[in-house]
Amino acid sequence: EDPKNFLLFQQKRMSAFLFKSFLTELEDLRNVGIISEEYFEKRRKWILDAAGNSSREFEEYLNKFDIRFKNVYNKIYNNEK
Repeated sequence: EDPKNFLLFQQKRMSAFLFKSFLTELEDLRNVGIISEEYFEKRRKWILDAAGNSSREFEEYLNKFDIRFKNVYNKIYNNEK
């Protein structure tokens, strides 16, 4: 597997979990009446934009590097001995 693709996948997976957690917390605040629907929508958009921007920026930076995994990676993920 290409190291960059592996790192991109992991970054997107972990970021998605983080941003979904933010959205869940925001929904909870709205559902109990602590924040308004208008504030909810504004912050929701900000979170979604931040998620997309962070992924794009990470990918841009990642493309500036030549990345190789050590043999340990190949042994673990490709079942090499």
